[in-house]
Amino acid sequence: MTSERTAAFHRINLLADRIGMDLEEFRFLAEQATGKRALVAMNDGQLEALEKHLRDFDTKGAAA
Repeated sequence: MTSERTAAFHRINLLADRIGMDLEEFRFLAEQATGKRALVAMNDGQLEALEKHLRDFDTKGAAA
């Protein structure tokens, strides 16, 4: 696994933790954003889409 991919996994995990998602919520959101439930099955573009989706979710949640 490349260091960029490892860094993406780390950022995504930190975002999910900050948002306070449990595993099932996270998997549901990941599947909505990318069509895949497992991070390791996602390509780089899908990881980027999931990270963006989580950032948007985090921003909207903070504004509410």
